[in-house]
Amino acid sequence: MMTFGRKIRMISAILILLSTVIIAVIGFYMSSNYIKSSMIMEIEKTLEIRKTDLELWLAQQKGVVDATVTSLETNEIYDNKKIEKYVKSIKEATSNSNITSIYIGTPDNTLIESSGYIPPADFDVTSREWYKAAMNSDEVCVSEPYIDVVTNTPVISLSKSIERNGKKIAVLGMDISMDSALESIKNGSSSNNLYLFLLDKNMNIIYHPYADKVSDTTLAKYVEVIANNDGDSVIKDFDNTKRIMQFTSVNLTDWTFIGTLPKSQINIEIYKLIFIYTISTALILVLCYVLGLRIEKKLFKPLLTISEKVNKLSEGNLKISFDEPPVSKEVHLLTSSLNNMTNMLSTYISDIDISLRNVSEGRIDTISDIEYIGDFKLIKSSINNIRISLGELLNQLFITSDQLVAGANQVATGSEELSRGATDQASAIEELSASLNDVSSQIYKNAENTNKSKEFSKESGNLIEKGSHNMQEVLGAMSEIGDTSSEIAKIIKAVEDIAFQTNILALNAAVEAARVGQAG
Repeated sequence: MMTFGRKIRMISAILILLSTVIIAVIGFYMSSNYIKSSMIMEIEKTLEIRKTDLELWLAQQKGVVDATVTSLETNEIYDNKKIEKYVKSIKEATSNSNITSIYIGTPDNTLIESSGYIPPADFDVTSREWYKAAMNSDEVCVSEPYIDVVTNTPVISLSKSIERNGKKIAVLGMDISMDSALESIKNGSSSNNLYLFLLDKNMNIIYHPYADKVSDTTLAKYVEVIANNDGDSVIKDFDNTKRIMQFTSVNLTDWTFIGTLPKSQINIEIYKLIFIYTISTALILVLCYVLGLRIEKKLFKPLLTISEKVNKLSEGNLKISFDEPPVSKEVHLLTSSLNNMTNMLSTYISDIDISLRNVSEGRIDTISDIEYIGDFKLIKSSINNIRISLGELLNQLFITSDQLVAGANQVATGSEELSRGATDQASAIEELSASLNDVSSQIYKNAENTNKSKEFSKESGNLIEKGSHNMQEVLGAMSEIGDTSSEIAKIIKAVEDIAFQTNILALNAAVEAARVGQAG
């Protein structure tokens, strides 16, 4: 049979295991969601930082355009040569190394360029997007990026109309290289296999670290996610790697800024988490097992000792003392209760022994002064009832014995009278033989004596029957107390002797009566 300590240890181990597993599962679920959210937040944070950098860069470039337009409007330069010289001086004077060219277009199809470039005769400046956008707006306009044929780098055109007296007389344009802006995007693509890329409003790639590997199919996946506004989407990228995709819009433009992170990166963090939880769970279980052994040794070892002593107590050994150290309040209460029970049982058994010994020695009037409690009161009540019953039985026995002695005396007296009657009859017979003259009177006398003998014999029979009845009562009483009193056995023996003698006397009386009857 499994011990209580082992059962408690097993139940505790199961509960701890279940609790630990449940906590681990819940913790793993929450942590994995947190890791996924953290990874997505990392993409969003990186996008936000790099988008802010890009927007600041664009704002700076717009500021240069605004300042240049304001300068042209203030100085009121009308001569194209002077305008060309002025634009060239601005280009040379500016500290903005991103500016590759500054130019002015007029409604009469004139193009003044800072480098002195002269367009071909069929060049129509008014049909250019940068020109038309600026003429239709009061703000600085940003064109879609394009690849510069000279530098082979992405370039954007910023343009703004020049007004004089409330009339738009020309458009200032600047070609600005995006190298520095894209460098910031590249720097944001270096952590945790995260990379960023930029698309224009027509979903053409402005920048992608792996642009030469992106197929039209992959680009279509990007476009679909953006069109559906489906954040946190998982796509199969150009290298068949599943990546989580986040995107945002760039202010001041129609561009879309996108960040991706391999889903496996999240799985790696989750696997690390599983490993940590597994090790932690194992350590917790080992620690709980060690603590369980120590608790069992401290708490249940005294209980095992108490159990062994209780077994000895059940075998009748009342000299057991429960003196185990009080390792807990419960153990202290248990040992105190067992000691009280042992002392109480010892007291009761000693008192019962004294009471029964008094009864066996005839001192049935001795009453115990020990107070019995609870169900033990029944024992004391039963002992008192036995004592009372034995007293009544002995009194009845004494009365019966007295009656038996009186009956025996009556039988003896009747026997003596019968003997004297028989003697008288013998004398009468002798006198009969001596005197025939007295025969009739003697016969009459003999008849009377015969009747008297019959009556006496009848009375003797009644006495014998009464003695026999009394003897049966004595025998019944003797059978009830025969095991406890040797004196009763002696009385029974005496009664049997008297009965035997009575029977003999009765038999003799009957024989004499018969003989007298025959003689008569």
